[in-house]
Amino acid sequence: MAKSIVKLFKDPASAGKATKELLSRGYSKDEIGLLLTDKSKMKAIVGSNGIPMAEVELPGVGPTVALGPIATTRAQAKDTVTTLQQALGISPELYLYFEFGLSLGGIMVSVHTQEERQAEARQILREAEADKDKSRPAIWSQSPGFSQSQRMVETNPVDAKLSGDFRRY
Repeated sequence: MAKSIVKLFKDPASAGKATKELLSRGYSKDEIGLLLTDKSKMKAIVGSNGIPMAEVELPGVGPTVALGPIATTRAQAKDTVTTLQQALGISPELYLYFEFGLSLGGIMVSVHTQEERQAEARQILREAEADKDKSRPAIWSQSPGFSQSQRMVETNPVDAKLSGDFRRY
């Protein structure tokens, strides 16, 4: 029985890296699904190789673009949300997480594969995150506010000894 492994990515580079790695490890295009709100990002991830895309209207997200098994499932469905939950094998709570991520511009990559390949697919999706330093906008390293907030995180008042002088945090 086919299982679904799903991951939400913040940027197209990470989603593209995951998709390319899945294809290089022998997963077919019919096993890889994508769902996102920007059609131009979809073309940046998979290129223009003639893979059919489906327009999907998700409540709470708006118009989205689907590719792969998600697009096929959506074409046969009447209720988008319930059908998507069933196709991905996720709970309503987890669907709300993905819905929120998609509404913020996230990219959902799913792998619909057999149970014996499930662990490998999960590992590929985990390792596909872009290098955090390279994906971080340059303004983050230049702004004094970000360095101050980083220092505040490192010296968490909850973990620090109580000195009475909380201004230093």
